[in-house]
Amino acid sequence: MPPPANAAAAAPPDAKHDARAESRLTTAILIALSALAPLSIDMFLPSIPDITAEFKADSATIRLAVTMYLLMSATSAMLFGPASDRFGRRPALVVGMSLYVLGGVLAWFSASAEMLVAGRIVQGFGSGAGMSIARATVIDVYGRERATRIIALMSVVMALAPMLAPIVGGIYQETVGWRWVFATLTLMGIVLIAAYIRQIPETNLQRDPRALYVPQILRNYRTLFSTRAYVVPVALVAIVFAGHLTFISTSALVLIDDIGISPGMYGLAFGIVSAGLMAGGAISGALVGRVSGPVLLFGGMILTAVGGSTMYLLALLVREPGSALVGAALIVVPMFFTTMGASVARPVITVAALTPFRHMAGLAAAVMGFSQMLVSSLYAIVFAALFAPTVLTMTGAIAFTGIVVLTLATVAGRGITR
Repeated sequence: MPPPANAAAAAPPDAKHDARAESRLTTAILIALSALAPLSIDMFLPSIPDITAEFKADSATIRLAVTMYLLMSATSAMLFGPASDRFGRRPALVVGMSLYVLGGVLAWFSASAEMLVAGRIVQGFGSGAGMSIARATVIDVYGRERATRIIALMSVVMALAPMLAPIVGGIYQETVGWRWVFATLTLMGIVLIAAYIRQIPETNLQRDPRALYVPQILRNYRTLFSTRAYVVPVALVAIVFAGHLTFISTSALVLIDDIGISPGMYGLAFGIVSAGLMAGGAISGALVGRVSGPVLLFGGMILTAVGGSTMYLLALLVREPGSALVGAALIVVPMFFTTMGASVARPVITVAALTPFRHMAGLAAAVMGFSQMLVSSLYAIVFAALFAPTVLTMTGAIAFTGIVVLTLATVAGRGITR
């Protein structure tokens, strides 16, 4: 069904944004906000063994500093999104990022594993404001074409951040110690708050005073989930990421234990796959305005499905590749194209989902992010419960998601990008 009439009417009519909202510096700040979550997760990872030893804690407790951060970030976005629809993007973002800084300080000066985990819970809760409000701000300010280009840039940076963050974290760990990871993240949070306050004016020019009322929230949910132009793009993003999360959670076991490559080679393989995300975002940004949205969407979905299916067929046909390097290449090369295809399509899909709901862009962006996390996590949990991690099971699970998204995009048709 088409977007509801009130959603269409909510698109900014004669309201004008401050010119600063459309500047390159504003774009850079929004991209930095969207990259903060992967930086906050992955910069910390090389220090886990040292922190475990320093606090004489078990590794499961320290790993909570990762999982609780993810959980709180995804959950709090569901609060900060509608809060930004009610009070404006600026106050919601400043409150969220202030909590992020507070959590960073607690982690920085933590004297026990429990204090570290508590700091990460607060930090994660605050970080939920960054991604949802950054995307909502893009939808507030820019037209469809430029919004797609900026979200493509966000995709490139978010793919680059997990590649660089562990390197930086490892350098800190070997030189000045793990506390400087949190010192750096805290200082980044302070700088982003100051830059946001100084540079970005309020972009939500049609605040909804009822956005946080439970009946209104329920009506907004009903509007979102009864609108095909929102549900289909959200489902595409969530299912595609389910395949990616399967690779993230399983590939080390498959490539190192089954195929036999070294941990160092695994790092290179993972970097190649991440480069596919970067390449796709760059291609999407370059082609916006030259190639139609439906072509980018279907081209990306076709590449995702073909890459995943090729990977699975190679796993079926080449049971003994002859060397670990060849065996890894038979997975990594198709996976590169799978992630590249998804990254080509994702900016178009995101803008298609959020643009009709400018009046509740904060909630729409938050629900999209939460749905991605929920669906992909459930898929990974079910996969882990039903299958042992092998070349065939991993590649089959990834191929399945590619086929599903291509089928869904084909059945839904061109209307989802209008």
